[in-house]
Amino acid sequence: MSAPKTIAVTEAAYRALEQLKRPGESFSDVIVRRLGGHRYREFVGCWGTLSAGQLARIRQEVDAGRRASERKSAKRIERLGGP
Repeated sequence: MSAPKTIAVTEAAYRALEQLKRPGESFSDVIVRRLGGHRYREFVGCWGTLSAGQLARIRQEVDAGRRASERKSAKRIERLGGP
């Protein structure tokens, strides 16, 4: 692990990071998760090695994430006075 670095962000950037932050996660974790994560090529071909149960679990997690994202979007639209 490298030494911590201090960066300056706008209030808007801070709020955006704060909204993305998961329980127990640091702001550094958020940045790495959103910007640094894995590249697609690292996963090419891996789906063929997963069991049906593992694939079902992945589908459940993806679907749950999409539903949560849709709820958040609907709340934001409502807060902004949208439809």
